[in-house]
Amino acid sequence: MNRKQLNVMIKKLLIILLLTNAVAACSQNNSLPESLSDIKGTVAQLDSTVSAMYGWEPRDSTYNHSVDTVVSAIMDQYEAEHPDRSKEGRTEHAIQQQAYDEARITWAEFKRLIDSDLYEKALDFYEGEKASSRGKNSGDFLIYLKHSTHRYVFFSEVLRPLMQEYRGVDYAREEYTNLLQLEKALEDASIQMQADNTGYIPEVYPRVVRDLGLSLAESGKIDDARNLFYDLIDGVYGLTGSALLANYIASDYVEKLYLIEGDKEGAIANWNQFKEAVAQNKSEYDPEDVEVCLKKIDEAIIALSEE
Repeated sequence: MNRKQLNVMIKKLLIILLLTNAVAACSQNNSLPESLSDIKGTVAQLDSTVSAMYGWEPRDSTYNHSVDTVVSAIMDQYEAEHPDRSKEGRTEHAIQQQAYDEARITWAEFKRLIDSDLYEKALDFYEGEKASSRGKNSGDFLIYLKHSTHRYVFFSEVLRPLMQEYRGVDYAREEYTNLLQLEKALEDASIQMQADNTGYIPEVYPRVVRDLGLSLAESGKIDDARNLFYDLIDGVYGLTGSALLANYIASDYVEKLYLIEGDKEGAIANWNQFKEAVAQNKSEYDPEDVEVCLKKIDEAIIALSEE
């Protein structure tokens, strides 16, 4: 699969974050909580997308850097935890493929449970110990999903609603925060490794940063959330090349932080400050972009004022 084909698949996968699978929803058991109605479709889409990338791809000229450093790091840990498995007569590729094959089996069992509407058992399985007593099943999901977008969709659209439903909101928030912190660290490492080469930034990076910040803020860690402001700007700008869009998204993020704190006036002041900055520097941007941005700012201010 070449880079263009992979990017198309990624964009299709991200659409599931915005659309509801009506057919799947209609076919769900009436007793299924609404919060879980899209999970089966999401897991099926992940399975289809990842299967197209199946296997341990060598790093050749077509290698996509979004299959990032997490895999190699996990493989190193895998070898450290399996000292009884001799490398004699086996290539590194074969060792990595074996770990991936084992992860694929773990994923298949999770999907079977989801397909059977055994949602709580699927979560138990994810959090449980491996049959081999070598760590937890959750580590296999990082190996199998491989791509930053796949992991983010799995964390946000599968694990989080499952945890909210069966473990409670507080537990889900804490675990989701931990997963996003891990994901951001992995993506930061990938960005750093490619800084002098392709300038690669995972397409999902801004979503990860934003979700992490809001989750931290909801946990009372507002300063940690504020510290992600520039990471969010850098991520959006790196992907789009638009300083105006990057600052707009960052201002929307700041608004939500203020609202989590219960400070509506601060949220309004944030938008007014950004509006003033856009007006002062409008000559640096496309006039149509400025017009759209100012309209969006006014709409945000009006919405806050009417609450």
